[in-house]
Amino acid sequence: MNAMKHGFTGQLVVMPDEDLELYQHHLKSFEDEYHPQGATEENLVQALADVSWRLNRVAALESNLLSISYTPRDLVDGLFDQAKALANLSMHSQRLSRQFERTVAMLRDLQKTRRAHLTETHTSKGETHHPSEDGFVFSPQEIATAQRPRRVTEPPCVSMRTDGNEAGYRKLQ
Repeated sequence: MNAMKHGFTGQLVVMPDEDLELYQHHLKSFEDEYHPQGATEENLVQALADVSWRLNRVAALESNLLSISYTPRDLVDGLFDQAKALANLSMHSQRLSRQFERTVAMLRDLQKTRRAHLTETHTSKGETHHPSEDGFVFSPQEIATAQRPRRVTEPPCVSMRTDGNEAGYRKLQ
């Protein structure tokens, strides 16, 4: 029953009141990012898209809950119900976030193993391996460069209004 109320745990990913076309676009964005090869990678990418979709639903429901206003007469009961619902959403959000992280790690490990196997296979045959032909968009050098820590050359700048006039800002460093 709860799965149909909020859709966080059931087999139905796209709720009846949600846009299936929007979900398909969401799924395609994950497929474009990870370029799955084989049934296992495709299932992991599907799982990532599903969990992400559900996490987005949690955020929308939290926002809706926080926008509810109550009459003074209903304030105590309303806030109590709201607190229970927010705690429930928080629990689901944490579970879904852990599931997302585990799935991403599994997919990356699987793709790393596949990439190593393909490179080894090509090397043993004396061929040049082009990872982009196997769904890997970046070269190992590009990945290593992106993973290196970047030096910050300038401290962050924060502006703060000092008076009621929006034109009066001072720079904090």
